[in-house]
Amino acid sequence: LEVAINAFFPGDIQVDLSGVDNFQREALAEMLNFSIGMFMPFELPDDFGYCAADYVVEDTGDTHRDILIDLLDEGSKYDELMEEAAEACLDF
Repeated sequence: LEVAINAFFPGDIQVDLSGVDNFQREALAEMLNFSIGMFMPFELPDDFGYCAADYVVEDTGDTHRDILIDLLDEGSKYDELMEEAAEACLDF
């Protein structure tokens, strides 16, 4: 999983999943921080990725793994909900 995630990021950003309790949640949070952060004119809060990942899990009942697979497959199942999560987690 770590190799797949790191292939998504530019070379200067690498994710280390060793020692984390829930590596799928951690990987999803990192993906969301990076992908949503690209479109924000300001730095995201440290907990943004976790907030957004958990928001989608709680709303859909799907697992972090399900959402991560869809995101890595360039799926769009969660796109609209990701926008809601970003707004909710950034207090817009």
